[in-house]
Amino acid sequence: MLRPWFIIAVGVLAWAGLVVTLWLTLASIAFLWMAGLLDSAAITPWARPWQWWTYARWFGRSYSEAVCLIASAALATAPFAVWLRLLALRPGGLSWRLFARPSGIVRGTSDNHGHADWLPLAKMQELLSIGAERGRRRRRGG
Repeated sequence: MLRPWFIIAVGVLAWAGLVVTLWLTLASIAFLWMAGLLDSAAITPWARPWQWWTYARWFGRSYSEAVCLIASAALATAPFAVWLRLLALRPGGLSWRLFARPSGIVRGTSDNHGHADWLPLAKMQELLSIGAERGRRRRRGG
């Protein structure tokens, strides 16, 4: 039987590998396009996904090459930054389950507050009768 931490570690490594692969491919295609090498016969099509790394090892060799490397890295980072920002702005915030919908309020399993229970709606309206009346008038437009 696989242990839960092992399954989580494999999942995290798989996500990290996918993100790094996508980022490197995006950065490489953007770099080759900016440098005017996308249609170059000197770079074979199957070698294009990692060309950013090939050129980054000699960063600073020329000014235009350095600008293209930095700009393509920024361009490749933008979709991931937007994706993370959208995840952070959703109602549930960041989650380990990246594509899961946020769930509603769930009753806790602990007994921290001495068998606390939800206040019934009728009791709440009785206690807050002023607020309930104001809400009814607002719904009628007055």
